[in-house]
Amino acid sequence: MPNLAQNPYEAALPNYLLDHFFPTRQPLVEGFDIMQEEVAQHLMAIWQAQNTLDCQKWDAEQQQHAQEEEHNAILWDEQKKNWNKFLPFADTQISIMPPILSSSLALWKLCKGKYCKLFFLPTKTWLMPKLSLALTQDDQGLHTFIPIVATRVKQSVIEDKDLSWAQIDESTHHILQAMKENRWDQKHIDSHLQFWMALGAHEWRHDPDKTTKQALIIYQATVWK
Repeated sequence: MPNLAQNPYEAALPNYLLDHFFPTRQPLVEGFDIMQEEVAQHLMAIWQAQNTLDCQKWDAEQQQHAQEEEHNAILWDEQKKNWNKFLPFADTQISIMPPILSSSLALWKLCKGKYCKLFFLPTKTWLMPKLSLALTQDDQGLHTFIPIVATRVKQSVIEDKDLSWAQIDESTHHILQAMKENRWDQKHIDSHLQFWMALGAHEWRHDPDKTTKQALIIYQATVWK
């Protein structure tokens, strides 16, 4: 943005003959022994010269600002077309643990800004059984390893109100990250973050009474939806 606070083209030339400019004129009148009118003319000439410089600076800043906006528009268009190239990454060592991936349903809902059950944002709690492998034999007698989950009946969805606090804590971390990756407005992300942080700090969160803990879980499920 321009450094000048106001547009110098809109500035009005001061009338240095006015009485309130007397303290400005008088030292020049006494120092150079010239008339008040001459001093006023000199002051207006100085003001006009400075205003001309300010206008030139304003034009240069406006042109630079326009070029920056054009560059940002081109960059944003490039990001939309090839968003994979601009995804943030963490400069960390490669993990030996398998990644925790959100379901395609969860990502689709968050991309559309829709409500998504926390169950679809996987945690270690319910992900680990799915990583177990079973040895199977096909029709040709060949053996292979497949996830045990593929050999079982599909697991029922756990409603938000029936989750444990451990599952909620992990899921909310992943859902906030998914919101960020799906370009949710930062104010929306912050509001969700503050909501879950407030729940985590609530006195019922660590109450030994299971009833109050469950009440807080049901509350978060209702408000989150």
